[in-house]
Amino acid sequence: MKSFLLFLFVGLFLQFVGAVPAHAQIKCDTAFEAIITLHPPSLGVPTVWDATYDQRDMMVQLLSGVPVPGGTVMALGRTIEKKSFKPQKLVLAKLNRRGRVLAEKMYPVKEGELPIKLISLKGGYVAVSNFRGGKGKARHFVRLSWYGKDGTYRREKILQDDAYDYDAVGLLPTQGDDGFAVIVHSISHALESDQHGLLFRFKADGQKIWKRAYRPGIPNRIEGVAALSGGGYLATGRIKLDDGRMAGWVLNLGDDGTVLWQRIYPRGKFSVLQQAAETASMAGHKQHGYLVLGNSTPADGGEDATWLMAIDALGEPEWQRYFRRPDVAFVSFGLMRNEDGRIIVAMNARAAEGSGRRDHIRMLTLSSRGVIVEDESYIEGVQAKAYDFIRGWNGERVVTATIESDSSPLAEDMVGDNFIIPQASSDDDDDDATASQAREQLTKGWVFVATALDPYDDPCDIRRSHAQ
Repeated sequence: MKSFLLFLFVGLFLQFVGAVPAHAQIKCDTAFEAIITLHPPSLGVPTVWDATYDQRDMMVQLLSGVPVPGGTVMALGRTIEKKSFKPQKLVLAKLNRRGRVLAEKMYPVKEGELPIKLISLKGGYVAVSNFRGGKGKARHFVRLSWYGKDGTYRREKILQDDAYDYDAVGLLPTQGDDGFAVIVHSISHALESDQHGLLFRFKADGQKIWKRAYRPGIPNRIEGVAALSGGGYLATGRIKLDDGRMAGWVLNLGDDGTVLWQRIYPRGKFSVLQQAAETASMAGHKQHGYLVLGNSTPADGGEDATWLMAIDALGEPEWQRYFRRPDVAFVSFGLMRNEDGRIIVAMNARAAEGSGRRDHIRMLTLSSRGVIVEDESYIEGVQAKAYDFIRGWNGERVVTATIESDSSPLAEDMVGDNFIIPQASSDDDDDDATASQAREQLTKGWVFVATALDPYDDPCDIRRSHAQ
C-alpha cells in the first residue's frame, strides 16, 4: 500500500512538472560575451525576388537602393569601362520584382566619381558621391545630387574645403522634417594624420543648417550615424589609440550635433563600429539603449569577425557577440532592429585565400538577447559584395550588391555550389582562347529582396510577461 501511494505521488508530481509551460524551463540569462563560430554557408536561400543589371561592353556597380511603392527598387550605381576601369556614367535604374528595368537614367560622371548612398526625399531622391578635382585631379570633393521621382537630374551641390580633402561616408534622412545629414571624412592636405569626422545637416533644398567637426586631437573616422526617435543622433566609427591600434568609437549627439557623451571600445588588433540602431533597454524596457555593429581583427590572428554589441543609454556594454569562421572574413554592412526586438545583422563573407569557400552575403537574425534564431546565406554569380541594406515597404530586407558573372558559355557551370574556374593548359593543342574567355569576369549590379521575418514570440519575453 505504501509503495502504491509513493508511486501515485511521484506520478502526480511528474504530471505537475510536465504541465509547466515550456518557456518557464528555458534559461533566459544573457551571456555578457560570446565568440560564435558560424556553420559553413548553406547557399541557395530563396528570395522574394532578385534582379541583375548590366550594360553591354561595360561593367556595372550598384551601390545603393531605395524601396519604391509597389515592391520595386530604385538603384544607384555607375558603369565602368572594362579595360581602364574608369567610371563612365552614373546610373539610376528602377528594377521590378520580375527582374525587369522599368526606368533607366544615365548621367555624366565627374573624375573618379563613386556613388555612396541614395535616399528618398520629398518629391524625389538625393544622392551623395565622391570625386576628384582641382589641380592634377588630386583633390577630393563630395557631390550632392537631387533627382525627381522618375530619376530626372535636377541640380547639385559640392562640398569642399581649401585645407582638407572630403570623402563622403554616408547619408541619412533626419527625424521630424524633410531634411538630411551627410557623414564626411576630412583629411588635411598639410598633415595626413590630421583627419577626423564631420557631420553636415541640410534642409531638403540643400540649405545648410549646421556643420560639426569631431576633433578630439586623435585621428578618427565616423562610419555611420543613426537618427534617434527622441531627437539627436548616435554616431559610430573608429579612433586611434596611443598604442597605434584602432578602437570602436560611439558618440551620442544632440539635435545640433554637439557631443553629449562618447565612449571608446578597444577590441583585438583593430576594431571599428559601422552601424547603430535604437532599441529598448534590457533593464525593464523603461529606457532606450542601442545596438552597435562593426568588425574586429582578433589579437591572436585569424580572419576578421563581425562584432555586435548592445549598450545602455550611457554607452555601458550590456552584451556583445563575435561571429567568425577560420576560413571566412565577415565584414558587416547592415543592421536592423525588428519591432518585436529581433536583430538582423547583414555581413559580407569574404572567403580566405585557398579556403575553397565562396564570397557570399550572410544574414543573421538574433533574439533581443543576442541568440541566433536564423542564419541565411545568399549568392549570385562568382562573387558577391553588398553595399546597402534597407527595409522594404512590407518589412522585406532589400540588399543592393555588385557581383561577378562569367561571360563565357560555361557561366552556368561556374555559378553552381561546386564551380571550378577553368585553368589555361600547357598543352599546345588546347584552345587557349576558349580558356581565356572562360576566365573573363564581368561585373554587374544585383538587387535582391529577402523575405520579411515570420512572426516570432520570444519565450523569454513570454516568461517575463508572465512573471509581471
